[in-house]
Amino acid sequence: MSVGEGYELKLEVVTSTGKQRIAVARAKALQDDAGTVFKLVGTFQDVTEDERVADRLRQLTERMSLA
Repeated sequence: MSVGEGYELKLEVVTSTGKQRIAVARAKALQDDAGTVFKLVGTFQDVTEDERVADRLRQLTERMSLA
């Protein structure tokens, strides 16, 4: 990652109750005219269900191609 570029990370998270979740963190540093970072903006989104659905779809597609 270069200075000034945003980033996206997929993370495996364990909650305080012990549940495993998948999250995506996205952020970008905002810079002033001199190039000094003055703010970091971003999101942290739980994508556990999206990942489960995508995995299930991959499994079904694989099974259909073998049939």
